[in-house]
Amino acid sequence: MKRYVYSILLIGLFMLTTASRSHAEVYLGEVCWQGYNTTMGDVFILKSGVYAREGGRYILNGKISSEGSIVGLFSGNGEIVGGNVMISFVSSGNTPPDKWGDVGNVVLNPSTLNGTFFWVGTHYTEGDVEPLGNHFDEGTLTRIACP
Repeated sequence: MKRYVYSILLIGLFMLTTASRSHAEVYLGEVCWQGYNTTMGDVFILKSGVYAREGGRYILNGKISSEGSIVGLFSGNGEIVGGNVMISFVSSGNTPPDKWGDVGNVVLNPSTLNGTFFWVGTHYTEGDVEPLGNHFDEGTLTRIACP
């Protein structure tokens, strides 16, 4: 009977540690990009923490800043697809008097981590119930040293 109990405990312990490892994330560090929005003509900085998950998946969480001020946050997930790093993301922010939300994608060269972005979103002004309008933006991202 003791062997049976110990066997079940050993199997249970094995199953618990296996399940925990399958959801493990490893922090890889920070990466930053300078973005140039060719639609609007403005420059911004993306600063992101990058986490690796099993199966070649990556999680990114970070902030968007412009002229030294944080204007929004973003999160996304990425994978290497067809020789490119593809990232899908959502972002939102508050640049008074406007509030905004975007969804988009990024395609990066895996050797340089430079590439392009495209997003669509909606802007609101404080106090208005109707959006200022929908928009799309596109441009380039160049990897830089994090400020």
